[in-house]
Amino acid sequence: MADYVELHCHSAYSFLDGASQPEELATRAVELGYEALALTDHDGVYGSLEFAYAAKALGLRSITGAEVTLVDGSHVTLLVETPRGYANLCRLLTAAHASERLNPRLDPVLLAEESEGLVCLSGCARHGLAVRNPNAAEELARSFGRDRFYVELQRPYERGDARRNAALRALAEALGVRTIATGDVHAHHPRRLRLQDVLVAIKNRTSLEGCEAERRGNAESVLLDPKDVFARFPDDRGAVRRTRELAERLTFDLTDELGYRYPDFSDGPTPADVQLADVCRRADLYVCDNSSTIYEFAATGRPVVVLNAPGYRKSVHHGLRFWTAADVGIQVDRSADLLPAIREALEDAPERQAKREAALNVVYGFRHGAAERAAREIKSWSAAREEAAA
Repeated sequence: MADYVELHCHSAYSFLDGASQPEELATRAVELGYEALALTDHDGVYGSLEFAYAAKALGLRSITGAEVTLVDGSHVTLLVETPRGYANLCRLLTAAHASERLNPRLDPVLLAEESEGLVCLSGCARHGLAVRNPNAAEELARSFGRDRFYVELQRPYERGDARRNAALRALAEALGVRTIATGDVHAHHPRRLRLQDVLVAIKNRTSLEGCEAERRGNAESVLLDPKDVFARFPDDRGAVRRTRELAERLTFDLTDELGYRYPDFSDGPTPADVQLADVCRRADLYVCDNSSTIYEFAATGRPVVVLNAPGYRKSVHHGLRFWTAADVGIQVDRSADLLPAIREALEDAPERQAKREAALNVVYGFRHGAAERAAREIKSWSAAREEAAA
């Protein structure tokens, strides 16, 4: 691996700021000799999956992250180290957008509480937390700890670079943490910089001249050849090499199947999904946890309950669909409609079985306690049916 890994990079998913598509960044990184690259778009992971798949196809290791805006307007860069960290990052971004979708702001107290599995860099040269509020950076460094908080050094060749970086080095020493170098990339190639200027002008609703202070003003915000980074940071060679050390820790791969791990609201030692499966089997329903067998058993006319089928769930677009072998389907879009639909479908099950024309598929909709409630409802329905038959 090269001595430098870019850990602060924006794509076009940093709306009206980044000027390159994720695929272009991945392709250019491979051309320049990078073995890993982080994508850290503003307040979101919108382009992360697209970037991860493009990078994987090119043999580049992708690192997932985001540059997050705090309540005071300052920025920090969050990088994902583990699946737990990715879950926490998504929670934090949701919280940041909760009050005002187009102006996300994250409470640093919540960031400290949900920091597991994340690495925090102190932010960019213009709006970084360590630059704008060193005291707040100290509190965050204390929450993350020495191994998961770094003071971020950048050199955009703007007035005050040397003074700012000297102050950041002193802050890192005072806090007992390490520095790390980043490039704050906004384009994959210099030819995109004019577009980036135009995007900034549109964002600020003004002309190019009117947003001169907000624009980059030079060609230094492109993805740099890793061999040239030492020349940019002659006094911080350790901070450059540290990017590689940190990148080796950030092994989370967004292209891996994350699975769906829903909360278990069981009131006993047996998980709610296991209870539901047991009740369904006793009600003579086939319980399936593999989407590849859905259609095989649907053709038999026997009711099928699919408890966990992530691949199939993606294909039904957020709804719960009940399919019949005759291709007659009912879609349930609200979880509140789940139990009534189950009961209605089960009531018709004997006739459907006799005609061999239908099967019931419940696509993993049992969440937030619905699994336990569904088990109780079906158990109650089964008992009432048996009592009526007796």
